[in-house]
Amino acid sequence: MKKSEAFRLAVEALGIEAPIGDIVDHMKEKFNVEIDKNMASTYRSNFKKKLGVSGTLRKPAAKSSTNSNDALDFMTTIRDWERKLSPEMIQKLVNVMYQG
Repeated sequence: MKKSEAFRLAVEALGIEAPIGDIVDHMKEKFNVEIDKNMASTYRSNFKKKLGVSGTLRKPAAKSSTNSNDALDFMTTIRDWERKLSPEMIQKLVNVMYQG
């Protein structure tokens, strides 16, 4: 199994924001694939770029509570994501977000 595939499966199991050490340990335990933390960090950065997720979390700008365009903006964003991602990737993201 390729390291990138093991990394992807580990992220599906643990989540994209899981600590790098946990991802590395999961890869070793489940797939017998060894990778150093720096390489795992690089894989995560690349994975986030493919998903269009920023590597840095920023505090959102203050919004007016009367902004009636929030729902429209949200739906536009979802539509744009659907155009960029395959149905399989969307399902995987949903599974990662809602795993019990």
